[in-house]
Amino acid sequence: MSSHIVNVNESDFQAEVLLHSNQRPVVVDFWADWCVPCRTLDPILEKLTEEANGAFRLAKVDVDANPKVANDYGVRGIPAIKVFRNGQVVAEFSGLRPEPQVREFIKALAPATSDLNVGRADSLLTDEEWSEAEEIYRQVLDENPDHPGSLLGLARSLIAEGASSQALPILRAFPVSKEYAKAEQLRKQSLILKAGNSTKKTMTLWLHSSTLHCGWQAEARSSRPWMACWISCAEIKSIAKLKSVALFLVSLLYWETRTRKRVPIAPN
Repeated sequence: MSSHIVNVNESDFQAEVLLHSNQRPVVVDFWADWCVPCRTLDPILEKLTEEANGAFRLAKVDVDANPKVANDYGVRGIPAIKVFRNGQVVAEFSGLRPEPQVREFIKALAPATSDLNVGRADSLLTDEEWSEAEEIYRQVLDENPDHPGSLLGLARSLIAEGASSQALPILRAFPVSKEYAKAEQLRKQSLILKAGNSTKKTMTLWLHSSTLHCGWQAEARSSRPWMACWISCAEIKSIAKLKSVALFLVSLLYWETRTRKRVPIAPN
């Protein structure tokens, strides 16, 4: 049996299907020995799994041996096919279908090549490989100029490389999508970054990756600035990132000290 095909039971369904579906789609085939249509559908599913070469996993569940799993997921007749992604059922069908229809069903599960490349670039962005991530985002945008994930990722990589002025046009013309709110927030933060050491009373410095969020705000109030620093360190996964945060905060304290307004005391 292929390494992409597994027999699953009630004891390992959580690990082999639900948890594994966070990595790639898992197609669950609910079947039984006495089911004649299952004998026709099973070879089709196995063939398509081999052709996909790891794009998804095929998990086979014998409903007679594992009635609880079948009942939990509302299986009323077999064969029943349910697709899991991120622990949830995202597609399904029941009954026997000809190979062309099953092939189209499976084809719809595979993420587009552009999405796979964006995922790779996002990982590079997380690892602070800014220029490498930028290159991949640009390659995706060459084929699909309005791809929201690539546009947002490109803007983030440019900002991380200190090129906020190049990121702003991307964010200003960002297409309406589920990423729009993030792009708008990033646009506002980029404007402040671009302003640099201007006379603005409020400055926010924002650095983002999937493993680090660090923000700083200094605001003039009653001619005496105050400073608030916040760090979400729950996902910091390396000493290098922790050192960069420490260096960042030291820089902030230095800036606040150098720019603090001193109000002279009027003589009596």
